[in-house]
Amino acid sequence: MALPDYQRGIDYWTSVDASVDGVLGGFGTGPLPRVEQLSSRLFLLSLLPQLQVFPSPLATHQDVESPAESKRFVALDVGAGVGRVTAEVLLPLVDDVIT
Repeated sequence: MALPDYQRGIDYWTSVDASVDGVLGGFGTGPLPRVEQLSSRLFLLSLLPQLQVFPSPLATHQDVESPAESKRFVALDVGAGVGRVTAEVLLPLVDDVIT
């Protein structure tokens, strides 16, 4: 197995514009693509279905929490972006996001 070519990496990052758009490979302007927002939310909901704002229409009355039992959900975003995932993926699903 070959070792990483560190000089090639240094050369690449030296040539990239030191801006949000440069670091994100040209995707630094505008919102997160809608399909990425939705697929990320669906992935999170598949892991944590309790994040759903509305109960499943297939749930029985016993499966649905009453408002008094509702929990507060907090997410930790440890990404290195500009906050688009926090704003467009996490905040619609949770109460607070720690960045």
